[in-house]
Amino acid sequence: LKDSASEEVDWVSLALVFRIQESSQGASGFYYDAAGVGEPAAPNDFTILEKVHELQIAMRNTDGRSWHRCLIQIIRRTNHISIEFEYDDPDRWRISPKTLEAVKAEIRPNTPA
Repeated sequence: LKDSASEEVDWVSLALVFRIQESSQGASGFYYDAAGVGEPAAPNDFTILEKVHELQIAMRNTDGRSWHRCLIQIIRRTNHISIEFEYDDPDRWRISPKTLEAVKAEIRPNTPA
């Protein structure tokens, strides 16, 4: 929950998508303000990628199947954390110029009024 990048932003909620594959790893997402407007977010401390990779390994099914992407949502005021895993669609939550607005809206945490 603590990262130097998040200390510089006045955010209400945060959504990060982690992709852990044999060939590459990454994290990207958005900080959301009180109006729900999202600005790009990514961790500065990449040890979180190691921890998420460890989680992926620990969750691997007996047949070796594991999730493709992990979505972590945080609501700052309540410290509520939600985690969702995508096993079937490796492109779900993929942020690209074409999918930017749709993904930003889809992964935005529902914050209480």
